[in-house]
Amino acid sequence: METIEKCCWKGTIGQLLHMDRKMFMARMKEGQADVLPESAQTSQLKSWRDSFKVLKYNTFGAFKKPELERWRDLEIAFEMALPNGRRPDVVVFSKNMVVVLEFKRMEKEFDGFINQVKSYCRSIRGIESRSRKRKVKGVLIYSKMKSRHDIARIQVCSRDKLAAALHHLLGGYPVKA
Repeated sequence: METIEKCCWKGTIGQLLHMDRKMFMARMKEGQADVLPESAQTSQLKSWRDSFKVLKYNTFGAFKKPELERWRDLEIAFEMALPNGRRPDVVVFSKNMVVVLEFKRMEKEFDGFINQVKSYCRSIRGIESRSRKRKVKGVLIYSKMKSRHDIARIQVCSRDKLAAALHHLLGGYPVKA
């Protein structure tokens, strides 16, 4: 995709599902030189492992085969660099929608995180050439939360509710970007 210029890793959901954690982490570390000003710290590495696990096993890996076939070609980018230097954890691209995923390893909500996701969405609307035709939505995922709801047009959910949130946002039948 021409709009994903710098990120730690980009590919399709199908490619992500075929990787093991070791391969994923190696690819993220290889790509970080283009995105991060310095080597990733321990907390960043843990965040990458956590988001890989949630996406591979709890979200996309949990879909039944017929549904997964509809999702497999969607593009996905980890740590995509925005012009302002910020990096959303994950961005998923379909033909009609761009979904920003931001993972937080906590239980309680914090308004600053909602504003962070909203800022990512605004930036992507401004730079992503095809986003003028696509909606840009955000999802804030708290690893220890047990619910799903909206705050200021941002989906807020636990990692076990992420599949439902994506299914809702992408309409359940995303098409190849």
